[in-house]
Amino acid sequence: MIKIAFLHERKSYLPEIDAYVEFLNETQKFEAVIVEHIDEVDDTFDIIWKVMGIDMKRNHKVGLVHEYSTMTVGKNAKLKDFIKRTINCQPDGRVFQSRRVQDAYNFKDNVPYIYRDMGIHRSYYNVSSEKKFDFVYVGTMDPTRQLDKMLKFFKSHQDLSIVLIGTPDEQLQASYGNLPNVTFYGRVPNDELPKVAAQAHYGLNYIPDVFPFNEQTSTKLIEYCALNLKIVTTSYEWINEFEQQEGGSFFKIEENMSNLSKQALDNFNFVTPDLKKKEWSRLLTDAGLVEFLTAIYQKNLLREK
Repeated sequence: MIKIAFLHERKSYLPEIDAYVEFLNETQKFEAVIVEHIDEVDDTFDIIWKVMGIDMKRNHKVGLVHEYSTMTVGKNAKLKDFIKRTINCQPDGRVFQSRRVQDAYNFKDNVPYIYRDMGIHRSYYNVSSEKKFDFVYVGTMDPTRQLDKMLKFFKSHQDLSIVLIGTPDEQLQASYGNLPNVTFYGRVPNDELPKVAAQAHYGLNYIPDVFPFNEQTSTKLIEYCALNLKIVTTSYEWINEFEQQEGGSFFKIEENMSNLSKQALDNFNFVTPDLKKKEWSRLLTDAGLVEFLTAIYQKNLLREK
């Protein structure tokens, strides 16, 4: 058994970590666990997997995987990516969400890598819930997402309701939390999230058309599709490519949502694509995750000899 630790400090959502552990343990070739602190990892582990930030030192007795699932956001994002590329220690393997993320970091070494796009847990398929809300928004609510523009719309259009799932921004909750049509649900466990999100008619994919959000896979969007919600979204590069590739038909809103109304929604021909191919076990099998980790383990054994 190859023993692997996934470092997850629980500061971010990261549903992929739970997916890795579930998938690898089902192969019966791995003993995969989540650890919240690096000091929990000792030499009994064969591999440690880290979602990057900064990692300047490594234990050469343990194999090391660096995952770059997104590009850095916020002020000086490109400078921060340059710093990560320059000062981080060299791992035994890297995982990138996409070629675009890999290109952003532009590593010049020969470290093996795989691509791992965002997947969907099997619990999102065939969910049945009573509809209680018009819209659902799932995910990050920090100021970089510019949700104040979105919630201003619901303040002035109280005939439409929305439930927001995730850690609420304090300022947003203070400004809009008392509205009768706005529900801040808070964070829920991954296994409960599908039933809550399925209580809405429409999945709201409100993404600002700015780098890097406009070039990255939207986790909430693919989860909405798996729940068979009708998709309402801002227009930007990734979503437009995805819609065309998957044969979807999504209602595109302006950033201030000025073109959104019940009548407009009723008159729109929604098509939600079937994303069964993105179920985690299928996606990780296609990504070659088992082979990738096995090669790292074998390389580490040779290094110890």
